[in-house]
Order: sequence, then structure tokens, then C-alpha cells
Amino acid sequence: MNSSQSPIPAETPAETTPAKTDYERRKEAIHLISQAEPDEISAFLDSTSIALTHLNIAPILNADVISHIVTYFEDNKDLWRVAQISKDFRDGARRKKKQLKRNAEFEARVRDWFRNRAASEQMYGSISGWDVSRITNMSRLLYDASRDGHEEVVKLLLNVEGTNVNKVYNNGCTSLYVASSKGNVEVVKLLLADDRVDVNKASNSGCSSLCVASEKGLIEILKLLLDADGIDVDKALNDGCSSLYFASCNGHVEIVKLLLADERVDVNKAKNNGCSSLYVASEKGHAEVVELLLDADGIDVNKAANDGCTSLYVASQNGYAEIVKLLLADERIDVNKESDNGCTSLYTASEFGKTEVVKLLLDTDGIDVNKETVGGYTSLYVASWNGKAQVVKLLLNAGGINVSKADKNGYTPLKTAKYQNQLEVVALLNEAADPKPRRSKRRKL
Repeated sequence: MNSSQSPIPAETPAETTPAKTDYERRKEAIHLISQAEPDEISAFLDSTSIALTHLNIAPILNADVISHIVTYFEDNKDLWRVAQISKDFRDGARRKKKQLKRNAEFEARVRDWFRNRAASEQMYGSISGWDVSRITNMSRLLYDASRDGHEEVVKLLLNVEGTNVNKVYNNGCTSLYVASSKGNVEVVKLLLADDRVDVNKASNSGCSSLCVASEKGLIEILKLLLDADGIDVDKALNDGCSSLYFASCNGHVEIVKLLLADERVDVNKAKNNGCSSLYVASEKGHAEVVELLLDADGIDVNKAANDGCTSLYVASQNGYAEIVKLLLADERIDVNKESDNGCTSLYTASEFGKTEVVKLLLDTDGIDVNKETVGGYTSLYVASWNGKAQVVKLLLNAGGINVSKADKNGYTPLKTAKYQNQLEVVALLNEAADPKPRRSKRRKL
């Protein structure tokens, strides 16, 4: 077939029958194909002037009918129409996914069809001779084959002239991205071996192949990508999430180890909101990841988000005692570092009643138990307001606590506890204010 000849079979014009509307033709085709026997399907496809690829009938067909249709196209050795029906079935299955799941038998038949053709040098020669501009999207076929892990098909398509290896689909995803996302190791190897592949090309959200592999914990894919020439290890999403951030957020310990072992990785790289990998690991409670990050060269243990909150702050707020221990054991930690509104780690732990964390913080050298927020609220004040009696006990037993320290409106912890009707806290504060035991009056006999 020369390049000027179209691979699309010409439609047979109707002789005497009046032309039907698209709706009538579609309805007739759906009715006939859905009820036909195998031999009737072949006869219908031979005689009909309706392009099957324009019908979107896939969601109503059963497995047997699908198998017969695919067999028909195999017998006719028409690659273009097989490729089109494959796309049609994929698109139809997506639109009708609530009514019909993707047909596994059909996928297997098409996969085998391509693999058989991939092994044939004669068939490959005919494909390479086609005018690819007239063929429906070889690049889309490459994307689909990369997604589904068909390495033989990928190998074939990478050698077809005109295949755009960096073409994007589905929110800007490339073949390398989707293969990485699905963990298709052999396909990723093939794509990375092609000099045309842009290893850093990202989706519409800015997510690169390295980012998605880190997010999903795909360690073999990550190893391949880190070894690729020109890889940007710190390439981030539009919101600033890097590969290290994703791995830290999801607790992928082995991925974090690999990334930290790469000297190109910026361990302090943060999102647009200022949250670093150490911050998010502390926030999510991934203690092993926190330990790895604390040992990393150049880590800023006091790096704060845009609101001033640090890793110690969020770990304290969420009550992750093990992580708080790790952070407090690092001599670089500023235990009294405040957020933008003046809240410390002790304040937020007291506010949310995180008793174990409060104990750890109170035992830390240099802790300021009376540090107040912008509004003048202390840890004792906020614990009293929220009725956290166990925390109030711990604070009252801490050395140097100012029981009567008032906020900017003149409210003391005792006054605010009374206002909130926190009776247990009121009793504790009254006892702290007047620690002398009262003598009971003996009744005269």
C-alpha cells in the first residue's frame, strides 16, 4: 500500500434504498449486531455502509459478539479498523462504566492480535509504509499499550515513523507517565531507552513520572527514572509537591531512602504553602520517615509553613508522641517556636488535650510554660477553656507556671473555666490558688 492510498475501506453506496438518517442507521446496526449469530455478523459487516467506529455500540454487546467482531477484523487483516474499534470500545466502556465493565476478553484478543503482528516482519513492513497521517493516532495506541503493559506493542510502535512518543492524553499524561503510574517496568525501560522521550514532561497538574512513582511507592520504576539522563529530581507539581514530599506524605520509607541517597534532592523543598517533607511526615504520623529526614544532611528542623507552624507543632497538635520524641531529641529543635498567631507546640497540645505530648514538652529543657499568644492566651488558659483537666493538672505541677496570668481582656484561667462551666478544672485551679488544706470544724459534743 503506498502512502497516498487510504487504509480506510470505501463505503458501498446505496443503490435504490432511500438514504436513512444517522439515528435510523445507528438503531438498525445496534439491533442487528446485538442479536446476530457469528455468520450473520460477518455478513452484516461486509455489506453495511455504517462505519462501526462511529456507532459507540460497545457498551451493549456481550463477550461472544465482541469476540466474533474482533475475529472478523483479524481475518480481514485490517489494522486501521482494529485500532479504531479498540479505541471505540475503550471510550464506550469509560462512558458506560456504571452499566458495563471493560470487557477483559476483548482486551486479551486485541493484545494477542497486536503481539502476533509485532512478531511478523512482513506485517511490520506494511505498517511502516502507511501514510501515518491517515491512520487514527499511532501515538494514542502507544499510550494505551504503555498503560496496559504491552511491551511488544510498545516496541513496535516506537519504531513506526510519525509516532509522537511525548504526546499527551487524559489531563496531560504521556506514555511514560501512564506506564510509570501503572508500574509497568518493562515498558518504562523501553520508553527510557528512546532518546525522544522527555523524562521530565509533566501532566496538567505538573506531576512528572518521577512524582507519580514516588506517590505510589513504585520502587523499581523510581530506580529506573533516577538513573535516566536529565531527570529533574526536584520537579514539583503546580502546588509545589516534589517527589520527596509525596513519598514522605504517604510513608513510603524505601522511596524516601532512595531519594535521600541522591545528592541532587533538596531535602527542604517545600510546597507553595511552605510545608516541607519533614512537616508532612510529622503531620501524617510517619515516624520512620521523620527519623530518616532528621538524619539527612542540611535538613532544617525548624522550617515552618506559611502560617508559621513547624513540624514539632503539627506533631504535637495531632498527638504523635513518638514523633515528638524524635524531634525533641534533636538539639537543633526550637521548642518555643511560635506560629504566626503566637501559638507554640505546648499551646496546641494543651488546646487539644494531647496529654502524652504535653508531658514530653514539659520535660524539655528551656520550655516556656507561660508563653502567650497574640491574644494573650497561655497553655493553661486554653486547656482550662476547653476543659482538659488532665492537661491542667500537668501544667499546674510544672515549675514556674503562672496560675493567675490573664489574657488581654483580663480573663484568667480560673475565670474562663467558670465561664465555660468546666467544674473539674475550676476545682483544680481553686486548689492551686489556695493550696493550704482547710481545717474541718469539729462538732461539739
